[in-house]
Parts: sequence; C-alpha cells; structure tokens
Amino acid sequence: MFTKRWLIDAVERVVVTFAQAFLAIIVAAPMLDMSTWKAAAVAGIAAALSALKAIVAKGVGDPESASVASSVPGRP
Repeated sequence: MFTKRWLIDAVERVVVTFAQAFLAIIVAAPMLDMSTWKAAAVAGIAAALSALKAIVAKGVGDPESASVASSVPGRP
C-alpha cells in the first residue's frame, strides 16, 4: 500500500512540520505563556495533521508522493 518513496516523503514532511511548529511556539512562548511540554503537544498535533494530509494526498495526487500535487516538476 505505502511505497518506500512515499514513506520517506511523508516522514520528512511530518518531522519538518513538528520542528517548524515547535520552534515557532518556543519563539512565541514568552508572549503565549506556554511551557515546553505544551509547545511539544501543539507541535505534535500539527505533525499528526501533516501525517493525515499525506495519507489523503496518496489518493488525490501522485500515489508515490505525500503531496497533493499531481506531479512535481523535476521529478521522474
């Protein structure tokens, strides 16, 4: 069902989404009065949504990619 290429693509997107959300919240934490654990939880929710999007994208876009785009220029 899930190819190695799709899995690598999806994992990369989930990890990057978590890191981006976590760092954005940590930078804004003094204004939001949010602990590191809460920031990690929010980033985890963003990462879970990214994983869900990758699964949905498999049926919408290129089945070998976690993107909703039907094709990506420069990819075979």
